[in-house]
Amino acid sequence: MQATPDPPSAQRIFQVIQDAASQNHVIAQAASEQLETFKSIPGIFVTVQAVAIERNLPLDARKMAIFQFKNVVPLQWRRGQLYPDPVKQTIREGMFRFLDEPDDIIAQSNAIAMAKIARIDFPRAWPDLGSRLLETVHTGLQQVYIQHNGDPQRSLALLRALSTLNQVLKELTIAKVPILAAAVLTLVEQIHEPLLTTYAQATTAFGHDLSPENLASIEKANHIRIAHYAFKCLVKGISFLWQRSRVKGFERAEAVVEAFFGTAVNHFISLSQLRIQLFAANLSANLTGSLTQSYLSRHIRVYGKFFRKTQVFSAARFVKLPNCRELVLHYWSRVVSASAAPKNEVQDDDNAPYPVRFLTQALAIFKDSLAQWSPSRQPDNQDILPKEFVDGAVQLIVTRLLLLDEEDLEKWSEDPEEWINVEESDSDAWEYGVRPCAERVLLTLANQYGDYVAPLIRTYLEQVRAETSTDLPSIIRKEAVYCAVGRCAHRNKNNINFDVMVRETLAAEATNPAPTYRIIKRRIAWLFGKWATENSISNCKDIVFQTLINLIRDRGDGSDAAVRLTAASAFRECIDSISFDLGVFIPFIQPSLEALLALVMESETQDSKRRVIGSVNALVAGVGSEIVPFMGQIVEPVTILWQHPDVDIPLRAEIMMTVSKIVEAAKEHSAPMAPITIILIQECLTPTLSVQMEEDAVNLWLISLRNALPSRDPSIPDLFQLLPNAVGLLYSNLDLLGSICQIVESYLLLDCPRVLQEQALSLHQGYLQAYTTANGLNVKDVLSAAMLMVQLAPSNMWAEAMHASGFFAKMLSSIIEDKAKNDNTLVLVEVLQLFARMIMQDAGVFVQLVAASSTHLNQSADYLMTGFLDQWWAKFDNVVDAPRRKLVALATAELLATGNRVVVERLATSEAINIWLDVMGELREALNVQLGDDNQESPLVLFWKKMDLYMLPDRLEEVDETLELERRKEVFQRDPIRNAPLKEFIKQKMAQAQQAAGVNGVDFEAALGKVDGSAMASIQKEFSLP
Repeated sequence: MQATPDPPSAQRIFQVIQDAASQNHVIAQAASEQLETFKSIPGIFVTVQAVAIERNLPLDARKMAIFQFKNVVPLQWRRGQLYPDPVKQTIREGMFRFLDEPDDIIAQSNAIAMAKIARIDFPRAWPDLGSRLLETVHTGLQQVYIQHNGDPQRSLALLRALSTLNQVLKELTIAKVPILAAAVLTLVEQIHEPLLTTYAQATTAFGHDLSPENLASIEKANHIRIAHYAFKCLVKGISFLWQRSRVKGFERAEAVVEAFFGTAVNHFISLSQLRIQLFAANLSANLTGSLTQSYLSRHIRVYGKFFRKTQVFSAARFVKLPNCRELVLHYWSRVVSASAAPKNEVQDDDNAPYPVRFLTQALAIFKDSLAQWSPSRQPDNQDILPKEFVDGAVQLIVTRLLLLDEEDLEKWSEDPEEWINVEESDSDAWEYGVRPCAERVLLTLANQYGDYVAPLIRTYLEQVRAETSTDLPSIIRKEAVYCAVGRCAHRNKNNINFDVMVRETLAAEATNPAPTYRIIKRRIAWLFGKWATENSISNCKDIVFQTLINLIRDRGDGSDAAVRLTAASAFRECIDSISFDLGVFIPFIQPSLEALLALVMESETQDSKRRVIGSVNALVAGVGSEIVPFMGQIVEPVTILWQHPDVDIPLRAEIMMTVSKIVEAAKEHSAPMAPITIILIQECLTPTLSVQMEEDAVNLWLISLRNALPSRDPSIPDLFQLLPNAVGLLYSNLDLLGSICQIVESYLLLDCPRVLQEQALSLHQGYLQAYTTANGLNVKDVLSAAMLMVQLAPSNMWAEAMHASGFFAKMLSSIIEDKAKNDNTLVLVEVLQLFARMIMQDAGVFVQLVAASSTHLNQSADYLMTGFLDQWWAKFDNVVDAPRRKLVALATAELLATGNRVVVERLATSEAINIWLDVMGELREALNVQLGDDNQESPLVLFWKKMDLYMLPDRLEEVDETLELERRKEVFQRDPIRNAPLKEFIKQKMAQAQQAAGVNGVDFEAALGKVDGSAMASIQKEFSLP
């Protein structure tokens, strides 16, 4: 055992820390390596912490020490050898010495470390954590607000205690463990009232005699900072209670939350109004940018975060909290005021009168409250908003908040592609912009107050349609109205005749060459997409398609990339809609493809290219086989795009989807796609791309195989070039083994003889590797592929490879030893089903394989056959469904017909006869041959079919609408389970067994004579029945 190194001296530790903070890279690197060795020395971080505490040392060294402490100690805290209890106690005590630390970075780093350790130690090893911090808060409160001690050090100590408590609560309030959650509940209750007092004192002192003259004073800044951190501690505790107020043991929490919420609303409204009053006093730039004003803005935003978090957790309960209606209406009043303010007063800046983040909080809270105040949720009309209020809100949104501003237009002009990608992103980014947030508010108003909103939207639309929009302001107003119409399309279906509007207005506006009209054109394209999604376009689809194609083609001054990309997206929405009419669209296939592919090649960003490729994919899927004449038109640009060195992974995935969609649509005509399919799959399986693209490759591979036809010309490249890759993946890729087995099955169904001619031995070696290493579910997939192979090919094509690879011997050994990987009985049952298929295909070869396995397993052939038969009978009861039980019964008769001595002699045990009797008792079959009916599916009527739901094989849904479906049906229809009458089959095989046994020198009659009398009587009775 390696001895623990002697701890370095305190002076040495300090020197290493100071060197680590050096600006000389060589010195700093050497010191960092030395610090790494310190991590394994017990108790050394007590000294590191002492370096951070000592204020006479250089500040850079102290910061390096606290960084090391914060990054190492919490991670190692549970290691008792490095941190025995005395060391832990010393470190915990040392952390309280930072509560009057003048440096913000050091204090914050200590608070983070303290919180992480508290997550581990509280409450059992650190029960007084809360009381110690609260004691410091109480002392500071007394000194600063009761004794009015003006020493800044007293305010600093109070502020540090609150910020540390805030960090600790941040860690503890996410607790899920019941014991810790109960302790946190006690802590929250312990600190709640003292923190309320602290907050009240600090806000009172801040608001007292507040004026522009003293706004920037250190005293006022300290008051608002203390209030800010006290409130953050409070809301973390209240949020903890709110989320558990319906949990057993937290019943008293709801009353605390309600009391706090009502008070918080009043405080918030007062502070919000105070801030606006300060700005109304024409503050100078120095005052608006002061620390006090900045913290006031942040403090108000923390209120908003608290309200929003409370609402998101339960909007229905949120609106029932005290003063909630007043809160929401106050927020809306701030939005109304901001909408009338000059643009320079609405900025994403805390120093602006109306910060954007404040307004988006207001709109989000207003939006989700509207959903709770709808007539459908308030049958007693208690909280329904009056019509006048709704009308005013809609007017404000449409005429002010939805208008594009100068910043939007500037960003649009500078980089149209980037602007439109951000504008139409599907993320939650709408919560961070006033205009997109307002759109969602309008949508909510339309959903909840549709009877009020829909007529208003129609009125605004009629007004702008009557206007001749030529100047920029009128164009922006019209764009906003069109936006409102699109957002509320589901509510306007019965109020606005979209077909008439397209014919009389929009089609003409989309051809206006004026540069400013690109704003309208982009919104028209967007509008078409929204209407198509709502199935609101019926009699003018041809005009819509032609208009969109023209917008994509347009390269004039009245268009730009934003217009073209929006039109491409709208194209996809029109095709994806339920009302898509292929008959109308057929004439537009070629021009739309040309326009979209040209747009793909000229787009600059990967996001834009991906957006347009997505529209091409939708077109291919929508037109189906009509795409066949245009496959070459798509393949060339897609190939060029794939080969570009800067193509990112998401775009490559979209290109893979393009080829997949074409193959799915073309089906039997997809052979020309084979060369590009092979290239794409091979490249996706290279080390460079495989980690991110192998699933895309497998999906394309499967789709291509399932829609392929057997090749008649070996000189033409086809998917069999990839067969060695598929076999290789059986060895190497357990993560995708299930999908690889499906690929192998598809190859077998496509041309099983060719598969075995080219890869028989490698394929069986792959089976063996997967069988040995994969989990139970994937092993079943491997065995399923092997069963399909046995059904599709004669034994002379697979038997030798199955033996030479050791695959058969491995399965036989697993059966005889009665174990598989993870002792999975279901896997053994699947192996027996495979053996049954082999026996039905060629029982003689199966007997030979058992005998040949004696060299692999170092056992005699009789021992192996006996062991196999033992498990054949023993595992029969694990086969539960009727078709598979019938397969075992058929295979038992077929195996007996070989005349093998061990098999025939086992007749004496009555096991075979019992299997037959069991299965015949479960099945009811009859022959019903209809003379002259060449299309009869099967002469055997399976009365048990309805009872057992005997259907097509697994994965039927996956191959639906592919050529492989018919191939699977053909295998299914040839299955002896469906076609062989069990009684007649057993009679026939018994006769063959008697003859073969005689040839082999086995006394068949002697074995039959030893059968249990009742079993023999029962089987004879069954055979005598019609």
